[in-house]
Amino acid sequence: TPPLVLPGAISSLASIVNSAGDYQVQAAWMGYWNYSGGYSFNQTVQEYVMTNSSPQLWDNYYGILTNLNVIKQQANSNAAYSQYGAIADVLSAICFQNLVDLYENVPYSQALKGSNNFFPGYDKGSDIYDSLTAKLDLAIAKLSNPVAAEIIPGSDDVLFSGNLANWAYFANTV
Repeated sequence: TPPLVLPGAISSLASIVNSAGDYQVQAAWMGYWNYSGGYSFNQTVQEYVMTNSSPQLWDNYYGILTNLNVIKQQANSNAAYSQYGAIADVLSAICFQNLVDLYENVPYSQALKGSNNFFPGYDKGSDIYDSLTAKLDLAIAKLSNPVAAEIIPGSDDVLFSGNLANWAYFANTV
């Protein structure tokens, strides 16, 4: 259920965003980190070479997006979980925004379909940003107007403890 999936999704996303190790390759490429004499770093990173064994963030984000998709599907089939669906949209927007920032064109509209589509097409980054903006606007509207019959997250929301106003403010900053 969404209350069981949400804490892991939030924690995993926070771990990626706050972990310097996950972004060490990008930090080296952008000049935030530099190599000192006598220090040996991953040679392919030093030479700006991406291979299928190079450090990357693709799998981490799509793993979180898979869990958020479960929340979204359950929210779509059970209106009581629609606030969870709105939160999942906010977190998904962060994941896709970071993927587009890192890779530009990524699977989006055809992604997260499991065995129904093993080879999703890539969407243009600008189109993804436009779609995310629209989804965030809808999420903010939903978070700002909860309905009495909806289940409001509580301790399972490890970020804002179910404070929907804070989620709406957060979504606005994304």
